[in-house]
Amino acid sequence: MDGVILWLFFIVFLVYLYHSAKQQKEEQSESKQQTSIIKLLFYVVFSLVCIIVGSEVTVDAARYIAAQLGMSERLIGLTIVAVGTSLPELMTSLVASYKGKNDIAVGNIIGSNIFNILFVLGTASLVAPHGIAFDVQFILDGIIAIGVVVLFMIFIDKDMILRKYGALVMLIGYIIYIISLI
Repeated sequence: MDGVILWLFFIVFLVYLYHSAKQQKEEQSESKQQTSIIKLLFYVVFSLVCIIVGSEVTVDAARYIAAQLGMSERLIGLTIVAVGTSLPELMTSLVASYKGKNDIAVGNIIGSNIFNILFVLGTASLVAPHGIAFDVQFILDGIIAIGVVVLFMIFIDKDMILRKYGALVMLIGYIIYIISLI
């Protein structure tokens, strides 16, 4: 039932995004490149295969590393798997920021988190035979995540810009968090 609720929230979020995008009138100053539909379909299929294989390898490797180092799967999930699955987002945000496309950089991160919580967790809950067991230790991690959002809001100045000192403090905070997990 929880998975269904998360999916419903995800659908509401998609409807909101659709209506929000419809209301915005964006000028397209960049020329569009024409790419064949066959080539685009190939990219989609190839990417999906890579994601499926990469996900399988990531989970198996993370479990193996956890077993070899005597670490909990929770710790591996919060560190190695989290960093590994976030690297594409990191690169996307870095390239977008470098090109001055800050809306893409920030939207990528926020959208990814909303997608992961609502769709990924909802889907995983729906396919798990008995639901997803939630370790009590994740409550503290959730509180830390909320604290990070509050910290982020504090560091944004009146012009809605996250300056380098705020970003540095947040990066140092993440390093401290990782060290505390180990």
